[in-house]
Amino acid sequence: MANLSSHFKSLQSQDLDETRSLVAGVFNDHELRCMERRGHVDYKHRYATMGALGFSVLGYGASVQILTQELGSFYLLQLPLLGEDRQLNRGQTAYIKAGGATIHGPQDRLTMHWSADCHKLVLRIDRHALERYASHLGRHSPGSPIQFSPEIDTTQGGGLALKLTAGQIFRNVCKQPDLFKLPMVSSQFEQMLYMNLLTMQPNSLGSAHLQAPIDVVPRIIKVSEDYMRAHLSDPITMLTLAELTGASMRSLHEGFRRYRGESPMRYLRQLRLEKVREELLNPTRKSSITDIAQQWGFYELGRFAQLYRQRYGELPSETVRLTQ
Repeated sequence: MANLSSHFKSLQSQDLDETRSLVAGVFNDHELRCMERRGHVDYKHRYATMGALGFSVLGYGASVQILTQELGSFYLLQLPLLGEDRQLNRGQTAYIKAGGATIHGPQDRLTMHWSADCHKLVLRIDRHALERYASHLGRHSPGSPIQFSPEIDTTQGGGLALKLTAGQIFRNVCKQPDLFKLPMVSSQFEQMLYMNLLTMQPNSLGSAHLQAPIDVVPRIIKVSEDYMRAHLSDPITMLTLAELTGASMRSLHEGFRRYRGESPMRYLRQLRLEKVREELLNPTRKSSITDIAQQWGFYELGRFAQLYRQRYGELPSETVRLTQ
């Protein structure tokens, strides 16, 4: 945990009751029992909240049993980094080792048995945010909890993709935490995780969110385009456009593919690249290439340079030299 950024808050305790109280402050109330004769723990916890996502890396330093209340206001994605955890939920037992993962929802009550060496990366996902996103994928009513198949097969297919996505987001939080203060960036990461979770992991929505799209008319595309151009510096996601137009996200995607030959987010990216180029060509600019790129939502600079070169046939630094 030493490599986590200073933006992560640090909690630690060797007292069982204090540990329970500290963990409850990050998640929710629960029972905590030490299963070792010595009766105390060596709890260490680093956590940070970025938008609708909470990131924790924690371990108890002892074999413990945890009995939760209903999760209620959040979904819980757990990825053991070391050791193992035996989980009981709804009469089913799951054994999760390092490299595996589980997902649980608001109506779940968990009994967990952490091994003494167990350390986990845990993502706390705001219930309202995920269900709001799901409602724009198809037939899901906000406020109705989504029930996921709890065990995630991280060795292949969708489960592996979900694990890699969670890992990528966590690494970016660690390396570039200031970027997550930008709504344009944090919303991109949040919805990338939501999409992977809802489409890759079996859940109670079934295939409802993959229903055939309604017929998308050019007016919906035009409304989306006009909004993008007028709010380029604001965080814009598929959810934003779905709420604006009243169309489902799948319908918008299919509509842009049909009428513009590219996805809505690619269309938006091209508009923002145009703004980056305008600023780079301004001989009186004071901002660096990095600052300008991040201002317009391009936080991975290597990827940004690649996209820019594909679009304009030159690197951003080459564009800058044209003004010198």
